Amino acid sequence: MPELPDQFIDSWVLYLSDDEEGMWVAHSLNTDQVGMGTCALDAYVALYKAMQSLLEAASKDPRINLFRRAPDAICERVRHARPVPKEIVEIAQMRLRGRHPRRRVSAPYGGRCRNLSAQVELVAP
Repeated sequence: MPELPDQFIDSWVLYLSDDEEGMWVAHSLNTDQVGMGTCALDAYVALYKAMQSLLEAASKDPRINLFRRAPDAICERVRHARPVPKEIVEIAQMRLRGRHPRRRVSAPYGGRCRNLSAQVELVAP
């Protein structure tokens, strides 16, 4: 089993759910973990929190396999994705530090974009 890194850059794709109308999914391509929310910001924050929990658990239990590639259909979405807007990343980071009120962010790219991609730095506890 690979050793848990102190930090790594994860690739995420955010997209409108095919199954849950009006819901956004944030999906880690390297770990196959997901977060969901009513907007891209909420999904981003949910996945970040889930990844922090996974990193913490993996740091305590070497049997936990952190890395598992997402299905090809999810990975393919990156080809059609636009970058996550800087506003979403900044607000998400503030919210994760408890310094920003809860609020929705308008649909990225005026609602004309169904797939977003991000490179996210994660640090082990």
